[in-house]
Amino acid sequence: VEEERLEDAAARVVVEHRRDIQDGNAVAERSLRFLIEKHADSKNLPAHILGLGDFYAALTHDYVDEHERPLAFEEDEFTRRADRALDAYRKVATWDGSHEKPEAQGRFAALDAYKTAVLGRYR
Repeated sequence: VEEERLEDAAARVVVEHRRDIQDGNAVAERSLRFLIEKHADSKNLPAHILGLGDFYAALTHDYVDEHERPLAFEEDEFTRRADRALDAYRKVATWDGSHEKPEAQGRFAALDAYKTAVLGRYR
Protein backbone atom coordinates (compact mmCIF):
# COMPACT_ATOMS: atom_id res chain seq x y z
CA VAL A 1 0.00 0.00 0.00
CA GLU A 2 2.81 2.38 0.89
CA GLU A 3 4.64 1.56 -2.33
CA GLU A 4 1.50 2.30 -4.35
CA ARG A 5 1.02 5.59 -2.55
CA LEU A 6 4.60 6.68 -3.29
CA GLU A 7 4.37 5.63 -6.95
CA ASP A 8 1.08 7.51 -7.27
CA ALA A 9 2.67 10.63 -5.81
CA ALA A 10 5.65 10.28 -8.17
CA ALA A 11 3.37 9.89 -11.19
CA ARG A 12 1.41 13.01 -10.18
CA VAL A 13 4.66 15.00 -9.88
CA VAL A 14 5.71 13.87 -13.36
CA VAL A 15 2.31 14.87 -14.77
CA GLU A 16 2.45 18.28 -13.07
CA HIS A 17 5.93 19.01 -14.43
CA ARG A 18 5.55 17.35 -17.84
CA ARG A 19 6.17 20.66 -19.62
CA ASP A 20 9.55 20.99 -17.90
CA ILE A 21 10.72 17.46 -18.75
CA GLN A 22 12.13 16.45 -22.10
CA ASP A 23 9.43 14.42 -23.87
CA GLY A 24 7.28 15.09 -20.81
CA ASN A 25 3.94 13.97 -22.22
CA ALA A 26 5.30 10.52 -23.08
CA VAL A 27 7.03 10.20 -19.71
CA ALA A 28 3.86 11.23 -17.88
CA GLU A 29 1.74 8.76 -19.83
CA ARG A 30 4.21 5.94 -19.13
CA SER A 31 4.19 6.81 -15.42
CA LEU A 32 0.41 6.66 -15.23
CA ARG A 33 0.18 3.46 -17.27
CA PHE A 34 2.88 1.83 -15.10
CA LEU A 35 0.85 2.67 -12.01
CA ILE A 36 -2.29 1.12 -13.52
CA GLU A 37 -0.53 -2.02 -14.71
CA LYS A 38 1.47 -2.62 -11.54
CA HIS A 39 -1.46 -2.07 -9.20
CA ALA A 40 -4.20 -3.67 -11.29
CA ASP A 41 -5.51 -5.53 -8.23
CA SER A 42 -5.66 -2.42 -6.06
CA LYS A 43 -8.83 -0.89 -4.68
CA ASN A 44 -7.44 2.41 -6.03
CA LEU A 45 -7.43 1.21 -9.64
CA PRO A 46 -10.49 3.31 -10.63
CA ALA A 47 -8.79 6.43 -9.25
CA HIS A 48 -5.61 5.61 -11.20
CA ILE A 49 -7.63 5.20 -14.41
CA LEU A 50 -9.37 8.53 -13.74
CA GLY A 51 -5.93 10.11 -13.40
CA LEU A 52 -4.98 8.78 -16.82
CA GLY A 53 -8.27 10.10 -18.22
CA ASP A 54 -7.56 13.51 -16.70
CA PHE A 55 -4.13 13.48 -18.32
CA TYR A 56 -5.65 12.70 -21.73
CA ALA A 57 -8.29 15.41 -21.18
CA ALA A 58 -5.51 17.91 -20.41
CA LEU A 59 -3.76 16.94 -23.65
CA THR A 60 -7.05 17.50 -25.48
CA HIS A 61 -7.43 20.97 -23.99
CA ASP A 62 -3.78 21.75 -24.76
CA TYR A 63 -4.33 20.78 -28.39
CA VAL A 64 -7.26 23.19 -28.72
CA ASP A 65 -5.26 25.98 -27.04
CA GLU A 66 -2.32 25.39 -29.39
CA HIS A 67 -4.49 25.27 -32.55
CA GLU A 68 -6.84 28.21 -32.26
CA ARG A 69 -6.79 28.95 -35.98
CA PRO A 70 -9.23 26.78 -37.94
CA LEU A 71 -6.71 25.88 -40.65
CA ALA A 72 -4.22 24.55 -38.09
CA PHE A 73 -6.86 22.46 -36.31
CA GLU A 74 -7.02 18.81 -37.35
CA GLU A 75 -10.34 17.25 -36.41
CA ASP A 76 -8.98 13.69 -36.45
CA GLU A 77 -6.15 14.50 -34.04
CA PHE A 78 -8.49 16.32 -31.67
CA THR A 79 -11.02 13.48 -31.79
CA ARG A 80 -8.31 10.87 -31.14
CA ARG A 81 -7.14 12.75 -28.05
CA ALA A 82 -10.64 13.35 -26.72
CA ASP A 83 -11.68 9.75 -27.31
CA ARG A 84 -8.74 8.44 -25.27
CA ALA A 85 -9.90 10.48 -22.30
CA LEU A 86 -13.53 9.51 -22.85
CA ASP A 87 -12.59 5.82 -22.98
CA ALA A 88 -10.83 6.06 -19.61
CA TYR A 89 -13.77 7.91 -18.07
CA ARG A 90 -16.24 5.45 -19.57
CA LYS A 91 -14.35 2.52 -18.08
CA VAL A 92 -14.74 3.91 -14.56
CA ALA A 93 -18.24 5.31 -15.18
CA THR A 94 -19.53 1.81 -15.88
CA TRP A 95 -17.64 0.17 -13.00
CA ASP A 96 -20.28 -1.07 -10.59
CA GLY A 97 -19.38 -0.69 -6.93
CA SER A 98 -16.69 1.93 -7.54
CA HIS A 99 -16.76 5.05 -5.37
CA GLU A 100 -15.37 6.98 -8.33
CA LYS A 101 -18.26 6.02 -10.64
CA PRO A 102 -20.30 9.27 -10.20
CA GLU A 103 -17.18 11.39 -10.65
CA ALA A 104 -16.27 9.52 -13.82
CA GLN A 105 -19.81 9.94 -15.17
CA GLY A 106 -19.59 13.69 -14.59
CA ARG A 107 -16.18 13.98 -16.20
CA PHE A 108 -17.35 11.91 -19.16
CA ALA A 109 -20.40 14.14 -19.68
CA ALA A 110 -18.35 17.34 -19.37
CA LEU A 111 -15.64 16.24 -21.81
CA ASP A 112 -18.20 14.90 -24.26
CA ALA A 113 -19.98 18.27 -24.22
CA TYR A 114 -16.62 20.05 -24.68
CA LYS A 115 -15.77 17.78 -27.63
CA THR A 116 -19.13 18.51 -29.27
CA ALA A 117 -18.72 22.26 -28.73
CA VAL A 118 -15.19 22.35 -30.14
CA LEU A 119 -16.09 20.27 -33.18
CA GLY A 120 -19.11 22.52 -33.78
CA ARG A 121 -16.89 25.59 -33.64
CA TYR A 122 -14.35 24.27 -36.14
CA ARG A 123 -16.77 22.73 -38.64
